[in-house]
Amino acid sequence: MGHGPGACDDDRRLGGGYLEGLEVVELISMFVRPQARGRRVGEAIIDAVAGWAIQKDATAVYLWVTETNKHARMLYERCGFTVTAERQPLPSNPALGEIGMTRSL
Repeated sequence: MGHGPGACDDDRRLGGGYLEGLEVVELISMFVRPQARGRRVGEAIIDAVAGWAIQKDATAVYLWVTETNKHARMLYERCGFTVTAERQPLPSNPALGEIGMTRSL
């Protein structure tokens, strides 16, 4: 297992990758501050993680997104992710649900 690239601002991680097994990288901790939205920051983070995943010979990038986060889902879909059948409660608030999304590399 290994940690991949992350984009940082003021020492706060905005997103990163985690090698999950031998072929899958999980995109984690994705957050773009409201004042930076619409400036392709999210796409840049995703591209950096996907590039790192390719270097690690991964075949896919995986993520979890809150079901109600419409804007994040739209970003991920624009970047080539598709919804999987996987669902789970949000670890920090089990009253909210998360859906799995994946992107082949």
